[in-house]
Parts: sequence; C-alpha cells; structure tokens
Amino acid sequence: MPDHGPYTVNVPGLVDGLWLMWKRWGSIEWSKLVLEAARIAEKGFGVTRGLATMLEKNYSSLHEDTGSRKTFYSRGLLKPGDKLALKGLAEALRIIACDSRSFYEGEIAEAIVEYVESRGGVLSSDDLRGYHASIGKPINISYRGRKVMRCLHLHKV
Repeated sequence: MPDHGPYTVNVPGLVDGLWLMWKRWGSIEWSKLVLEAARIAEKGFGVTRGLATMLEKNYSSLHEDTGSRKTFYSRGLLKPGDKLALKGLAEALRIIACDSRSFYEGEIAEAIVEYVESRGGVLSSDDLRGYHASIGKPINISYRGRKVMRCLHLHKV
C-alpha cells in the first residue's frame, strides 16, 4: 500500500467510534458536545507546534491537493500560534450534531466518496454506509505494573 494518495484512504471510523463511546459513557447531550466543536472550528484555534511542523514537513504533497492547499496554505505556511479556522469542518460538525450517521449515509458521505473518486480512489457509498464501530472484548497487557486495555474495535459489520 502506498504511503499517501487515494489508495491509502479507508473508511474513517472516528465519528462512529466517538458516537459509540458517547452513547455508552457520555453524560452531556451529543449535539451540545459536537456543536461546541463546530463553534471552535468556525471561530478558529491556535496552531500548535506539532501541527505547524507537520504542515511544513508535508508541504509538497499536501499543497498538490486543492482542498488541503485551500484549508492549510491559503495564507502561506502556518506557524505556531497562528489562528486556523476550519469552516468546512464546522459545517460538517453541525450536520453530525443532528445525526452522527449522516457522516456515513448523508451529504457528508456523498462528498467524501465524490472526492476520493475524483482523486482515483475506490471508497464507495456502500463502504461508508456499512461501517459501524463496536465494543469488543478488551485486549489487555500488563505494563510496568499497570493493566493497559484496548477496547474499541472499529470494523465493518
């Protein structure tokens, strides 16, 4: 598998994984949580040293992509402390706040598939629609006298 490009794209499981964890353990209303993230994305946040370094290190490959170029490089190379607003992310989060599955089955899913296909990738609507996070039997190990557990498994059902 290549390190980057359209063939490295798989179904993003983060949204469904976060929703599943919220459903199981959350105490604040889902829409309230997600709308706060949308507000931050819309208003903007300070670029961290790590993000600035990653954007500089990956400039040549990210700058080739129209969406990445517009999102991250429209004002030149970002530096730590610069403000970055992500209007498209804010819009997507407002949709997800109403229904987390809209990421996998609605207009966001359609936009993802269209974009991946335009870049030569093979992600389909069926791939997104069929994706669900699940909580499986925890994998655990002992490390320095502590029990370390991994319990969220993301897979296609």
